[in-house]
Amino acid sequence: MSPAILERLESIVVGDVTDSPALEKAIRDHNIEAIIDVAGNQVLPWKEYLLPKIAKAVSDAAIHVGKERGTPLRVWVTAGLGIMQKPATPYLIQES
Repeated sequence: MSPAILERLESIVVGDVTDSPALEKAIRDHNIEAIIDVAGNQVLPWKEYLLPKIAKAVSDAAIHVGKERGTPLRVWVTAGLGIMQKPATPYLIQES
């Protein structure tokens, strides 16, 4: 991450991005108003494609906290690398 962006961050929370309750807690604890989700994996060595689980957990947490607050949170999920075509193959990276 660029130093200019790091200087503007108020906090960084480390945890399991597929754990919706933990994400809700982080949103509440840090008074998060918007989420930009660029997390994901390219399967190996994890052996499991997690981008759908990550997107669901993030959106579920944002929706739940937004309903509690009475104000929706903005969420951008940008993990497009997993849907790019794998070179020299007829399938996408997420299908590997």
